[in-house]
Amino acid sequence: MNKPVKTTLLLSSELVELAREVIAKGGRLHFRTRGHSMFPSIADGDEVVIGPLDPGGPQIGQVVLVDTQSGPRLHRLIAKDADGKYFVARGDAELSAGDRIKADQIYARIVQTRRPLSRWLSPGFILAMLRTTLRRMGLEGLISHFLRKTRGIRK
Repeated sequence: MNKPVKTTLLLSSELVELAREVIAKGGRLHFRTRGHSMFPSIADGDEVVIGPLDPGGPQIGQVVLVDTQSGPRLHRLIAKDADGKYFVARGDAELSAGDRIKADQIYARIVQTRRPLSRWLSPGFILAMLRTTLRRMGLEGLISHFLRKTRGIRK
């Protein structure tokens, strides 16, 4: 029999504290994401499950929970220094070089992401995917131009 699920709204600092407690005991924590920095891999409102880091520590390519000065962030590790004390982490939707973070700021990894099929098929999600792809290709203005011409939408 499944246990009832309790839904609680947490402040960022509370999420960090709870995640550290759960991870320290080898557990997993489910929560709903907010933000767009990891789009399209993780969209605003997706449910993610975080768990302990692998025994070998954080690995390049993993999406991890990082404690930053501006709060917890889910970001992908894209590089590390030779001794493994510092990593570069960046959201998939970001065009910046990424942020240099200490290994001890990384305290969990994403083990599962859940997105309902209805969200995959929604026009808003499809448009957001197209916009992100065009932005990465340097063609962001193309979608805005198309929308203005076809629907009269103005920014």
